[in-house]
Amino acid sequence: MTLSFNTKEGALYCLELDYLYEDNQGKEVQLYFQLDGEYPYTESLALTLKSIWRDVGGIQSDDQGNDRLPK
Repeated sequence: MTLSFNTKEGALYCLELDYLYEDNQGKEVQLYFQLDGEYPYTESLALTLKSIWRDVGGIQSDDQGNDRLPK
């Protein structure tokens, strides 16, 4: 995915990104940030977006009383 935008003048801007990536299969999301086609900072070469895990419902058990893996 590529996001592009134009500004009317050069200034100090604060960028904020909200994301939801539901099918990451335990992998962290990588974000690459370029400004005018270049990476402005070493850190912008690969920004890692952490996953926040949340269980659906309570702890479920099978017929023998064993806890099931959360969904």
